[in-house]
Parts: sequence; structure tokens; C-alpha cells
Amino acid sequence: MIGGLQLAMSDPKVVGIFLLTDGMPNGPTANIVSLVKSWSTSGSGKPKPVFPTAFMAGSGADWMTQLADITGGVYRKISS
Repeated sequence: MIGGLQLAMSDPKVVGIFLLTDGMPNGPTANIVSLVKSWSTSGSGKPKPVFPTAFMAGSGADWMTQLADITGGVYRKISS
């Protein structure tokens, strides 16, 4: 997850990121949020919005909501 987000954040052609997930990160959520926050404002200084979408997620809403909030995106949960 972190590698994909970093790649998208570093690509100047990318203007927004749709993150499709089960809500379970493959690393500490604080690290993911912190790294994305720093990446989203580096380079052009213009944040790239992240739109996390969780499928059938039992948890993870807090960090994904925070991720969307700091980048100007929107968090969505699809439960069925």
C-alpha cells in the first residue's frame, strides 16, 4: 500500500488517487498517514487528493477518514 501511494504521489501526471482496500493496512496507520501527508505537499505544494474506498471493512475507518481529510479526498465504505 505504501509503495503504491508513494509512486502515485511522486508522479506529476497524477492529480488524484483512488485507494481501493479491505481497510487493513500493511503497516502502522500512523506511518501511512504521516508519509502521505508529507508526500501530498511536496513538489508542487499542491496536495493530491486520496479517495480511500473500503470494501467490507470491519475497521480502518478512522485512519482512512484522516487520510482523505488531510489530502482533500473523501472516504467511502462499501459494505454489500
